[in-house]
Amino acid sequence: ILVLFLSIISFAANPYKFRLIDVVDGLSDNQIRGLSITPDGRIAVRTASIMNIYNGATFEYFHYDKKLKYAWNYTRPTKEYYDHQGRIWMKELGYLLLLDLNTNQFNYNIAEELAVRGINKRLKNLFIDGSKNYWFLTDDNPFSFYDIARDEHITIEDGQSEFTKLPGIPVELAQYKNLCWLVYSSGLI
Repeated sequence: ILVLFLSIISFAANPYKFRLIDVVDGLSDNQIRGLSITPDGRIAVRTASIMNIYNGATFEYFHYDKKLKYAWNYTRPTKEYYDHQGRIWMKELGYLLLLDLNTNQFNYNIAEELAVRGINKRLKNLFIDGSKNYWFLTDDNPFSFYDIARDEHITIEDGQSEFTKLPGIPVELAQYKNLCWLVYSSGLI
């Protein structure tokens, strides 16, 4: 009875199980750059070299063609977003990648994908909010929004106003329900 009681107390004190996952388990390398959960519940692990997707037992690897990546002047931390079409937009230092989880293929036609959403200039930053709407910042600093439900591109800031000059440009976006916060390069929210 004492052993059973101690094991119950031990379990109650630590209900989480921790396990190290690394190259021994099939991860491509141990330089992790990003970690997220795919819409279907798998774990996406972005390493220094490729995207690894873990299904709980094995890894799938997604190599990309470095010659075909979308180059941009992005200098912030790496990050990934999931869009409404089941794709991962991966922000990297100096380039942007788009992985389609439906086909398990990289889409290298990012400029065409952007043009469909009203963006015809080189991107500086991209955000996708919790409602799967796109937010774009282009090289000459216009900031715009693409409403998925209305299939509409809206320019929020043309990049030339005093507002852009004072707080700077958007560098991060966070959303909770219908509230949206933008962090600007000056630190203003």
